[in-house]
Amino acid sequence: MTTTSAQIIHALRWNAVVRATAQLIGWLITIVTMRLLRPADYGLMNLAEIFMGLCVLVNHLGTIPALIQHRDIDETLIRKTFGLVLLSNAGFYMIAFFGAPYFAAFFGDARLAAILRILALGLIIGAFSAVPGVLLQRELKFKSISLIEFAAGLTGAAMTLVLALEGRGVWSLVLGNLTLTICVTSGLFLVTRFRVAPDFNFLGLGRLFSFGMKVSGSGIVWYFNRNIDALLVGKVLGKGDLGYYSVANTLALMPVTKIMGLTNQIAFATYSRIQDDRSRIRRYFLESAGMASLVFFPAAWGMSAVAGDFVDVVLGPRWHEVALVLAIVAFGVPFRALTMLMGPLVDGVGEPGVGLKNTLTTSLIVPAASLAGLYWGLIGLCIAALAGILLAVIIILRRNLTLLGIRYRELWSAIFPPMFAAAAMYATVLVARVMLLNTMPAPYRLPALIVLGASVYGAMTLLFNRSIVLRSLQLIRGTI
Repeated sequence: MTTTSAQIIHALRWNAVVRATAQLIGWLITIVTMRLLRPADYGLMNLAEIFMGLCVLVNHLGTIPALIQHRDIDETLIRKTFGLVLLSNAGFYMIAFFGAPYFAAFFGDARLAAILRILALGLIIGAFSAVPGVLLQRELKFKSISLIEFAAGLTGAAMTLVLALEGRGVWSLVLGNLTLTICVTSGLFLVTRFRVAPDFNFLGLGRLFSFGMKVSGSGIVWYFNRNIDALLVGKVLGKGDLGYYSVANTLALMPVTKIMGLTNQIAFATYSRIQDDRSRIRRYFLESAGMASLVFFPAAWGMSAVAGDFVDVVLGPRWHEVALVLAIVAFGVPFRALTMLMGPLVDGVGEPGVGLKNTLTTSLIVPAASLAGLYWGLIGLCIAALAGILLAVIIILRRNLTLLGIRYRELWSAIFPPMFAAAAMYATVLVARVMLLNTMPAPYRLPALIVLGASVYGAMTLLFNRSIVLRSLQLIRGTI
């Protein structure tokens, strides 16, 4: 087993253990918090996060992913990048601070201005963690990153819960978010012992800018695509419907974002390291697609199948209207996960232009579909967005598989078995709910349906997809 392969396996094993633990604890705290807060609180926070998320995305001008992808770096390059990140973050803090009242006025809620100004402090704090994080990623030290993010996430979630119990409303979400940023920055500084002075002479960063601006351009377009639907809902339908939509996306995407957040960091660093070995890249990608499908299809489609009972039992009656939204959004999650696998792949092999084309494809199709569906309200928007996502995924896969020399048959053989097993599970759960368990109270029906769905999926997987299960177990045990 090569050194790179051993490091990847070690990183993935730690990622799996820590992320699974964080996922469980995070879910419990998030659900309790949702029961305490109102949909409008989540809608207001979602609007603020859209504005701040864009600032976070572009505040380093693409130099951070470029520094990861760069083959060789030295202290001079690190110092210059650190100086640029500090300067750009300070600039975006000022933009956020002075632009907050105008953003708040656009959505008709003065509270947004104060919320944005508090959240903007995260830009200044986060500027000090960007380069230390890069150094850990380049060395594939994802065990340290996992532990830092786990501790920070737990601390931030606990802060949110405590403030929600005290009745602080949307401010519990705001201060919990800021607490997480502080903890991540502190953890990275402690682990890396980063003591480098910034250099504000940016001569020699041209190559980083060339790569980084393409990555940033792709990221900006992707971010626009990711959030245009929320902006439409917030402006046209109001903060209440945006709260439903925001919570539905949070619940549906939580397995993907929690798992793939760090997994994509590993993938990007790995693909960058082996970018000249296309054979290994193809093998790694197909295996990752198969393993991702093994998890995301049953998790997402299972949630979609039991959405009604899940919302009534777990979130409570004030969230009843989110059930159908959650069912629709969750159904499209596995396909969105496939496109997320493509991002670090094309960037890691030095093709950020392809990543930009992929993002443009999604950003032209999905927002147009969402806008068309908005005429029929929130449910219409969700259905139209799902159709747009499916069309965009087909186009993106065609482009990227051609780039890598992968045949459709190879990818299909990797993702079809878990998709088929999940479809059988979905159908079984729906039939059982409507025809067999329709009179059972929801608190008893929900666990019964979960057990039934898991049993069907497990049996189908062992019958038709045993090899990928064995491969996954080998990976976890570190025997490949």
